[in-house]
Amino acid sequence: MPDPALSAALAEAYASVPDGVVVLDTLEIWHPAFTTALRIVADGSALAARLEADAPRDPGALVTFIPLAFRLRPPEISPEAPGVLEAEIDTAGREIVAEIDRAVATLDPIEIVWRRFVADRADDGPDYVVGGLTLRSVSATPFRLVAQAGWVDLVNERFPRLVYDRERFPTLEARG
Repeated sequence: MPDPALSAALAEAYASVPDGVVVLDTLEIWHPAFTTALRIVADGSALAARLEADAPRDPGALVTFIPLAFRLRPPEISPEAPGVLEAEIDTAGREIVAEIDRAVATLDPIEIVWRRFVADRADDGPDYVVGGLTLRSVSATPFRLVAQAGWVDLVNERFPRLVYDRERFPTLEARG
């Protein structure tokens, strides 16, 4: 369930934006099997934008996001479960689907960064960044790619990650 106070604040912020200000959503999709990061913008033309100084790839660099129609459903803020970002990419193209297929065949996670730029200030860097997301599921048809990404579920993560056995920890032997 989304946070109603946050939803109201976002609605107010969107309503108070001056005329002529264009906000662009972008996605950066990365996997070690990719030749380069896939950077897309929800717009009709390419976007040259500067990345943030602490970006995971090409920090501070001026990069190009290719235009591609997509819709985002931002992650919910909920105390019950970690939020999930959902992206529907229309007419993803064979190149993107081929890259995703190649990446899914490995065990390495696919990383996603969602950035929001104000179009006339894109050279200054993003106004909003949501990073640290990993792809959880993806489905593709010839016309649409639907992806869900989220953060690591730390609540259900095994901790510590070590397996305590007698070989590595000989002093653990029980004596009765």
